Amino acid sequence: MMTALLMSPETNQQMHVAERMADAIVERLQQKGECGVAHLRSLGFSLDDIARYWPQACKLAEAKRPRPRQW
Repeated sequence: MMTALLMSPETNQQMHVAERMADAIVERLQQKGECGVAHLRSLGFSLDDIARYWPQACKLAEAKRPRPRQW
């Protein structure tokens, strides 16, 4: 029997912000090759969000970022 992973509402909110930020980072990297604070601010992330979630979002973005195939 599987047990569902229960997260507090705060943890769920943190994951949601980090996940959205990671998606924004990946999209920007694909478009422009870089992503900075100004771009994230233009998407509605607050400075507090960026300071709090940047490390987690970068790790998620690294995992999500498409890689070219190497044979």
